[in-house]
This record gives sequence, C-alpha cells and structure tokens, in this order.
Amino acid sequence: MIPGTRSSDGISTFVSGDPREEKDMDRSEERFRALVEESPDVIELLDAEANIGYVSPAATRVLGYSPEELVGHNGFALVHPDDLERLKAAFAELVANPDKNLLIEYRNRHKDGSWRFLEANGANRLADPGVGAIIGHFRDISERKVREEALRRAEEKYRSIFENAVEGIFQTTPGGYFLAANSALAKMLGYDSPEEFTLAVKDVAGQLHTDPARRAEFVKLLTEHGGVIGFGCELLRKDGSRIQASINARALRDETGAIHCYEGTVEDVTERKLLEEQYRQSQKMEAIGKLAAGVAHDFNNLLTVIMGYSEMCLGALRPEDPLRVPLTEIHKAGERSSVLTRQLLAFSRKQLLMSVVLDLNTILEEMEKMLRRLIGEDIALTFLLGTNLWRVKADPGQIEQVVMNIVVNAREAMPLGGKVLVETKNIVLDESYVQTHSQAPSGEVVLLAITDTGCGMDPAIKARIFEPFFTTKGPTKGTGLGLATVYGIVKQSGGHIEVYSEVGQGTTFKIYLPRDKDGAPVAAGLPAPHQIRGGRETILLVEDEEGVRTLAKTVLQKQGYTILEAQNGGEALLLCETYSKTIDLLVTDVVMPNMSGRELGERLATLQPKMKILYMSGYTDDAIVQHGVLESGIPFVQKPFAPEALARKVRGVLDMQG
Repeated sequence: MIPGTRSSDGISTFVSGDPREEKDMDRSEERFRALVEESPDVIELLDAEANIGYVSPAATRVLGYSPEELVGHNGFALVHPDDLERLKAAFAELVANPDKNLLIEYRNRHKDGSWRFLEANGANRLADPGVGAIIGHFRDISERKVREEALRRAEEKYRSIFENAVEGIFQTTPGGYFLAANSALAKMLGYDSPEEFTLAVKDVAGQLHTDPARRAEFVKLLTEHGGVIGFGCELLRKDGSRIQASINARALRDETGAIHCYEGTVEDVTERKLLEEQYRQSQKMEAIGKLAAGVAHDFNNLLTVIMGYSEMCLGALRPEDPLRVPLTEIHKAGERSSVLTRQLLAFSRKQLLMSVVLDLNTILEEMEKMLRRLIGEDIALTFLLGTNLWRVKADPGQIEQVVMNIVVNAREAMPLGGKVLVETKNIVLDESYVQTHSQAPSGEVVLLAITDTGCGMDPAIKARIFEPFFTTKGPTKGTGLGLATVYGIVKQSGGHIEVYSEVGQGTTFKIYLPRDKDGAPVAAGLPAPHQIRGGRETILLVEDEEGVRTLAKTVLQKQGYTILEAQNGGEALLLCETYSKTIDLLVTDVVMPNMSGRELGERLATLQPKMKILYMSGYTDDAIVQHGVLESGIPFVQKPFAPEALARKVRGVLDMQG
C-alpha cells in the first residue's frame, strides 16, 4: 500500500498494487462519495484557518451556494456578526484540542440574504494523514428554531399570565399538596412568594380551609362533575385572618381516567361580600324606613286630632271637672306617642332638622354634667376631644340625642360598672375606606367615637341593632328605637355610622360627619309671637285628612279668621277660580294625592299673587324640605301640632313683611 493522496475535490483516495484491493477501494470510495454527496446535511473539510477545502452538494439546498462558490473561501465569511466571535473561539479550541468535538449553533447567511440557523458538529482530523482537515457537519435547524421560538414565546406568554394574573392560580394533587401556585395566590394568602407558600402549605384542607366539610364538598363536586364555578369558601391566611374566596376549578385525569390533579383560579371576594352585605342591609333599612315613615305620617295626623281636641277640651273645662283627669291622660298619651313618631321619622330620615354650623366639642362639653348624672357613679366617663376640630352642619338637638342614646346603651351594657370614652378628631377618609364602606362620605370628616367596656355583642345582634323595635332588653324596658333614631339622624345629617363589638370586649360606635366648608348656618324657621292674636283675614285651608282639616278649621275660626276649605289641590284650584275676593293665607299640607302643597302654592300664585303660604306636614320629601332640612324663609308647622302652636304660626306668617 502506498501513502494516500488528496484528490482535486479534497476527498482522499488510497491505491495499492493489488487489483482486487484497488477494486474494493474504488467501491468503498464510491459508497463514501454517495454517502457524503447524498447527505441532507452539509459536510465540509476545513484547514486550521477555517478555509474550505471541500463542501458537499447539500450546501446548495441549505445555503443556496454551489460547492464551487464556497471552496477556497473562509468558513467564517458568511457567519452572522453576533455569532462570529463565539464561533471563532469554539473553532480555535477545537484546533488546539484534537480530542475535543465541536457542537455549536449559529446563524449563517443564505445566498438570498436571509439568515439560517445551523447546528455544527466538528472533529479535528488535522493530524490524520488520510484526512488532514477539520471535518464539519452542518444541519439546517431554522425550522426547529422557529418552532422553539414559538414555543418559548408561548411559554413566556402563559408564564406571564400565570405570574401576573390578578386572580390566584393553583394546581394541587387530590391529596391537597400544591404542585404550583402563582404570586397572586401567595400574596392573597399572606405569603411573600409562591415558593414560601407551596413549601409552607402541605395540606389544603387542614391548613387553608376553615371548614373541612366545605373542602370535602369541593372535592366531591370535582370528582362527580369534573369542575366547579364560583365555589364559595372561607380561607385562612398566614397571619390567621380569614378571607372569603370564590374558586373556579377542574379535575384533570390521566389516560386511565384517574384524577391526577386539580387546577383552577381563586378570587378574593371579601370586599365584594362585604359590600353586598352592606347593600342588603341598606336595602333592608330603607324598606323598614319607608314603612316606618308611612306609619308615622298617618299616625301624626291621628295624633294631631287626638292632642288638638283633648287640649281644646281641657281648656274649656273647670279645674274641678271630673273629665279633666281622663282627658289629661289622653293628652299625655298623645304626647308620648308623638315622641315615638318622631323617633320613627328620625330612623327613616324624614324628620325636620334645624341644621346649623356647630362645633361638636362645644356640644359635648355642655352635655358632660348631664351625661355623668345619666350613667351613674359606677361608670367612669372620659372625654378625649380633638384640638382645632373642624365644624360640621347638623341639628344640635339631634346630635345631643345621638350622644345620649349611645351613652344610655353603654350604661345598659355595664350593669356592674365600667368605662365610657368619648372622642373627637379630624380625619380624612380615603378612597380605599369608601370602597369597603359604600355609605361613608369621602374626604375630610369629623369623627365622634363612643367606646364602652361593656358586655359587647355577637354578630347576629350587631347586625340588627339599628332596626326599629329590636331590643335585647325585657318587654317593658325599652322600645327598641334608641339606636334606630341614632342611625336615622346620622344618615340624614349626611354622615356614616360604624359599630365595632365583640362579646366580652365592649363596643365602639364611630360616627363620621362631613366637614362644613362654607360655614353658613341654616335658617331654623320663623320666631313665634309672644301673644296669640286673631284676625279677620281669609285663609284657604287644604288638608286631605278630614280630622286634621276639621280641627284646624275650628282652631282658626275661633281666632276670627274666615276659612275656606278644600280636601285636595284640585278642589282648592276650582274654589280659587270662582272666589272673587282676596285670600290672605294658604295653609296646606305638603304631601297630598295628585298634587303636592308646593305645586298648589305655585299654581295659585297667579290667581292670588299677594297670598302668603304656611306649609304643614308630619314629614316630607317634597322640595319644601330637602332631605329633611327646611329651606330658608319657608314657613312650616310640623304635625302633630297643638292648637295654640297653629294659631301662633298663622298669625306670625300673616304679619310677615313682603
């Protein structure tokens, strides 16, 4: 055998003197050439400087160049600039280490100008006399790289969704072990990271669910139906606090049909549940309020008649008359009943408030002596009043009633003595508070807080304390209207009230009243004359309740007035159209069927331009009283009224200038 020689195409051939060996060598060379030339991958022979000595025909398919275009050129000439240094370093290491194989990916330019990803395998055969070259094996992996990039992007997208989702995402084994959890779920449950969470929680039922039976129901639904939507449960956070959760989940099964894991999402619905409960409570209170207001309105008409006639009869009786005692009791019962109707109207936010700009500290300081007498010596009363307290707009008498009712409630909760703390301070309610307390005013408010160390309340009682007639006292020890009155006054004053209480831990009432920023006091009504005078003026009396209308007519006729009467607005309009003389005063109920007193007054103004108006009502949502606050300069008498009060008010309005 003679040493091998390199052919012109770079592939070595070997010859010997034996014809059979030469034939075998020719056959082997043909097979070798066929293997190299038919390979779908590019095969190159390069020297130590990466100059190309041979390249297989696959180069045309892979790179667009013919072998002739590549042979004699440097193999680095078509490499992407960003990959060039990395490839050169790897090639140099291969040249320096004959035992090392090269495996690298890089980009090479195609003849059409595009870049193709190649996977290169290299072997150092420079020292082999039969080869004397670096053997390079190049495979086009562009399509694979496209698929890998698409997969990478998909994984990145879904990883981003998983990590950045607002809702918690989980995957657990049926036994309750976490396979995966995202950051939102970890944060929702009070953990710093998903890693900390999954390491800490080994038992979903025992460590997260406050009610194991609820967890068992969750598993049962997944097993039987394959999924759940909006499954509600209570979960325990790391710090021991609890949240209300809504879970959407499904069971994943393997090829045998066995469940191998659960996966789904968790939403913290604590705030939503709180707002829903607040809304339900608000709707319930609104419904009760409408009922209470309607009852109080009708009852006030009856009380006006009862108290009016009883007072008139008492005025006509001699002191020794035997009827005086029963009539006096009737009148007293009417007065007590009127207190109840005022409380009902306070709860339903339909009472008349005489609001002024006031300082809560001043009100409380003036009440201190009275409150100390009210609660007794075995209860310590402490005031902690804020400095530079902002002013609020409210009815001073109603604020006093709020404080007194809460303090009385505190006294009843401490039969063996205790402490009551009354506080005021300026605070700002931010949007986060308002979002979880939908009825609260936002911005600058004045806080009035009253805390006791009494027996406290359980959640069931606390949920009902503002309802009218609800009481935990005995049947003869309370009406159940004290805190209902507090609720109505605070709400009608534009404020908000919250109660914090636990059994054995006392109770705190927090009242938030909006800061008054304009400082203008609201008119409290007309002053009454010192003496009752009658007159000869003509009065149009419009009242749909016959008993009240008859009483008012009797009272005013006794004062010398000429009375025209109508039971509704329509009758009053017809009467005025046919009445040719002057009508000096319209006395009208505010709330009447078909036409309100305010509308009647406006329509009669064209027929009797000089006529004055006195409105009367047990309550009103009419324009006369906007949310219970009387418009400045509007004459008004509230039912139930005494005959003397009606006579004074009528005379006062008739004597008004203008």
